[in-house]
Amino acid sequence: MTIPRLKHGIELIDYGISTTLKQPSLCHCLVGCPGSGKSTLAHDLVRLGLAQTIVSTDQIRQQLHGDPSIQGSWPEIEREVLAQFKAALSHGIPVVYDATNAVRSRRLDLLRKLALITPAPSIWIAWHLITPLQICQQWNQQRDRQVPDAILEQMSQSLMAEPPTSAEGWKAVLKVDMSQLSQLNRGVSDVAALIEQLQPWNSASISSSSTSL
Repeated sequence: MTIPRLKHGIELIDYGISTTLKQPSLCHCLVGCPGSGKSTLAHDLVRLGLAQTIVSTDQIRQQLHGDPSIQGSWPEIEREVLAQFKAALSHGIPVVYDATNAVRSRRLDLLRKLALITPAPSIWIAWHLITPLQICQQWNQQRDRQVPDAILEQMSQSLMAEPPTSAEGWKAVLKVDMSQLSQLNRGVSDVAALIEQLQPWNSASISSSSTSL
């Protein structure tokens, strides 16, 4: 099966999807520094109809503490994250997880816990936002909640050392430089075309690895 070359800086680096599952929920985990464009991409995926709800750690912090800048207790935040996942996935609702997800151990722990609490089948794609650090710093300055540059640099280094890979359990890992997407629509038409190829219920199965578009 030939996958079309996409524009706007979207690169498929790993995928392998079979047609054995019956209509599982196709969900999306965003991985990237603050200011890399994760929330923009999350809302694009919902607008495209590729997901129906967003689970956001910033929104959960706002809900729990009245301020997304208050980091709070991770176990408390994680409980709410998993509760929202369970509520959505038990009804077959595809989810976007909007968080930095910069630490590999937490990504692995997330997939392990999701498998335990959500009996309904789901397929997870990891979106690795590789927006350059300098751009992240510029966009960070335009945000209501700004993250210190030292934290941005630390997360950037963490992601360079431990980028998401299919070996972690993702059915696909997509690399996206949000600064290369068109300002008007963020390349959403290309994202839609790519997801169409990844649908596990397509008539043709997809099986490959280490492929660049």
